[in-house]
Amino acid sequence: MGDDLVQRAHWGNLAGQNWAGLARLSTEETEGEISSDATSEEAGPRFVTGRDIKSTEEQERDGRGFVESRGGQYVHTYMEPDTSAWKRKRVRLPDGSIGYRVVRPVFEGALEDLKRGKPRTVSASTD
Repeated sequence: MGDDLVQRAHWGNLAGQNWAGLARLSTEETEGEISSDATSEEAGPRFVTGRDIKSTEEQERDGRGFVESRGGQYVHTYMEPDTSAWKRKRVRLPDGSIGYRVVRPVFEGALEDLKRGKPRTVSASTD
C-alpha cells in the first residue's frame, strides 16, 4: 500500500492522504546567489536574499491550496522561523569534540512525527 501512495502522490493524486507543511522565514542574506527569474536585462541580475521568501502565512496558504487542490487533507503546519536549512552551527559532540552541524529542531520534530504517523499538536488555521 505504501508504494501505491507514493506513486499516486508522484502523479499528483493526494486523495485520502494527510499532508503537513513546513513554513520558514529567514532574514539572512545569501551572497552571490542569482535568482532564476532574473531575466530583465535592463534591470540586471537580481540577487536573492532571505527577504525574498514569502511570509509564513503565504507559504502555509500555498501549501494548503496545493494539497487540497489535489484531493489531500492539509493537517498541520510546522513553523520554522529564522532557521537556516544550510548554515552550520558549532556544536559539542558526544565524545567532547567540536563539530559543525545544521541545527533544525522543528524539521527534526517533523521527521519524528512522520515516523509516528501524526503531528504532536493541532495547527491553528490561517484561513
